[in-house]
Amino acid sequence: MSFALFRAPKNYYQLKLKDRKEILNAPSEHYLCKSIVMENTAFQEEYQGEHYQRYYCVIIQYTTEINSEKIAKAMRDLQNQHSPHKLGKKNFHFRLVPSEVIQLIQLDLL
Repeated sequence: MSFALFRAPKNYYQLKLKDRKEILNAPSEHYLCKSIVMENTAFQEEYQGEHYQRYYCVIIQYTTEINSEKIAKAMRDLQNQHSPHKLGKKNFHFRLVPSEVIQLIQLDLL
């Protein structure tokens, strides 16, 4: 495993992806990723388990778009592979979490 730390300038998130790539010495803009928190708004608490949760952190490339249907399918497949409770499409519906909820998650208040 290898990693590198870089000190980003204060205006880092205002920069274009090509400029961020240069700061991070990334081979291309496609290497740049962001973390987003998504909520399964169809979550059923009685099925909660290791592979079925209300909130997920999703890491996605900046150069692609979020596809909540693909995320729902991937999470449904994962849950159904690892749980005796086989859940259908109606138990998976993902949306971006509002910033107020992210703050509560960070404080571990949910």
